[in-house]
Amino acid sequence: MCLGVFLASDSELPLIDWKVEQPGFNVSELLPSEESVRKFLQRRHVYALGSHTHCGCGFQRNEDNDPADVMQSRRALNSYVTAALNRGPADLFVCWNGEAPDVLEGELTLVVEDLTLDEEWLVEGTLTHLSLT
Repeated sequence: MCLGVFLASDSELPLIDWKVEQPGFNVSELLPSEESVRKFLQRRHVYALGSHTHCGCGFQRNEDNDPADVMQSRRALNSYVTAALNRGPADLFVCWNGEAPDVLEGELTLVVEDLTLDEEWLVEGTLTHLSLT
């Protein structure tokens, strides 16, 4: 089971392909199985974000992930979300396999740079409102 990380924005954002030969941060359109996340993400455009593991699991600090790879993925996430916020408001939502729970487990407001060091936003069922400052 993989962790899904989803970004919602009122602006259209660039996609970043996943490359097996050069794994890293990636951004894709939602799969049909991920559409349920839209009930918590009310902005016009919603994207699935992946790390060096292809999915959101690589954003987690744990024994399965090399700390340097996690930091690289989180820094890329931070850069991408900063660019998105420069275009307008953006929100993140996290759940397993894109299967949104019935109710939110938590709601946060974070500065984008907190995505690099903070862990709270990675809790399943958490909606995070983001800002630049």
